[in-house]
Amino acid sequence: MNVVILRKLEEKMAETNSHSDEIARLAQSFAGHRPDSITTGIVAGRLYNTFYYQTRRVLRRDPTHDEFMEFVEFVRHIRPNC
Repeated sequence: MNVVILRKLEEKMAETNSHSDEIARLAQSFAGHRPDSITTGIVAGRLYNTFYYQTRRVLRRDPTHDEFMEFVEFVRHIRPNC
């Protein structure tokens, strides 16, 4: 994965972790749903958004399938604090 995009993903994960209380509170507001599932969705959405738009900004194109698979591997190895 491009090092600039990887760095942006790491920054977004750190930012996400620093807002864990807010994300947990938001997740709990979805009545009838498991908060941990909602939290996972929020974290995944934030990271995917960063991956997609930073690829477009830095590389000036959409991510390739191989880049997406590298992103999936990145996500597999993170441990959010939320």
